[in-house]
Amino acid sequence: MAKNKKRKKKPSPHAVQQLSMAKHKNEVMEDLDFLCFLIGGTGLFDLIPKKYRDVIYDTRGILQVVSGDQKKIQKRLAVVMAKELREEMSDHAIEVVKGRTYRMSLDKFLMVGVPLYLLLNDERCLFRGKERFECFYKDNHNMKELLINELEKLVPLYCDFYSDLKRRIMYDFWIRVKLHYFRPEEKVTCRFTLQIVIEPIELEPKQFKINNEMHLGTPVIYIERRPKFKPKREEGAYVLTYKIAIAHKYLDPKTSFPNLPINVYIQQHAVERLMERTCCPFPHWIHGYLIDAMEKKPNVIRLTEDRFLIEYRMVGIKIGYFLATLVDGELLLRTFLFITHNGTPEGQKLEKATGLQQEDRKYLSMDNIRTLANSDIEQNETMHKLFLQSGLGSLLELCKRVREKDKDFNWLISDSENKTSLSRLIIEYMKPDADNDEFVEVQES
Repeated sequence: MAKNKKRKKKPSPHAVQQLSMAKHKNEVMEDLDFLCFLIGGTGLFDLIPKKYRDVIYDTRGILQVVSGDQKKIQKRLAVVMAKELREEMSDHAIEVVKGRTYRMSLDKFLMVGVPLYLLLNDERCLFRGKERFECFYKDNHNMKELLINELEKLVPLYCDFYSDLKRRIMYDFWIRVKLHYFRPEEKVTCRFTLQIVIEPIELEPKQFKINNEMHLGTPVIYIERRPKFKPKREEGAYVLTYKIAIAHKYLDPKTSFPNLPINVYIQQHAVERLMERTCCPFPHWIHGYLIDAMEKKPNVIRLTEDRFLIEYRMVGIKIGYFLATLVDGELLLRTFLFITHNGTPEGQKLEKATGLQQEDRKYLSMDNIRTLANSDIEQNETMHKLFLQSGLGSLLELCKRVREKDKDFNWLISDSENKTSLSRLIIEYMKPDADNDEFVEVQES
């Protein structure tokens, strides 16, 4: 009879929690040590007494995204925005001390940099060697202001990115700081908290008359702020709303007013077609890329005197075009055409090269971006060459990035490991009597 083995005793939940807290505190102290190195080199961390290190840990900074006092946002949106802002802050490095080569990520600076700054500026904080920190809290900018200034560069991008043109909602923000000064002789339970307060703004649609029919257009805007301007909530005048505009020279190269700004509006139909044809899971994704399409050297194709195609990219990949109309000096985006559509230059080249009509391409799922992105067209030599000749190199790049499981294209990546044999289907459809000798894989370089 085998001897009973002694069962290894599982640690209690309390012990697990204590171990996790101790590990986290060690990580925070490592960040503080690195910050001290930036300030004055090695050995500076050891000058801070343990009770003050504990104070910094207990008052370490945190970031919260919350609803405004007047209008509320969805709780889910606040959670997602807070998570993505923290991720962005971890990738965003700042120069803590002027002239130093090393930098510190914004999230770590929030956690230890500002609490240390507040502690050192408190007259009750006295310890030997404190003067060596002078370059940190005297010769540099106010660390709290530095943090807020850096966040004010990031947060507007997220407000634009999460704006919902389908529901005609933009998001505005303001920053609220809660400072809790240390009490070394007391048990500290409070923390330094930075709150990003998000409030929705309802966009007023405008009517446009085209061919005796009325069309509603939603203004495409983003929020711009005055530098160093502290909001007074009761006045309600702390926001500058800036309309997205496209320079007149892109619509008419012969214009006498090349830099005249043309305001941009978008129909709900265009938003719906864009979401449908790009399999976009969230309407708020559209806005940030739309700003890029209009203001950063837009690629405009003039069809007639008042009708245009405007190139649209997502994560740097050309996806298609907006069909736009110039009405009374303003531009209305009326619909969205996927890049393989027969109304685009690439779609026309593809039709000429293959003989496939729009209905054929629809049947073969060549206008379904998820099927296309998870297909084998990028790895098939014939289709690879055909797509390049048709100006569809962006779709090949899309397929490659989806195949490599690029996180920027998570919404397109299929769960199936098997590629759709779209190349074989297209070749058979083009040449039903051929023996398909052209079905050759592209060799990986």
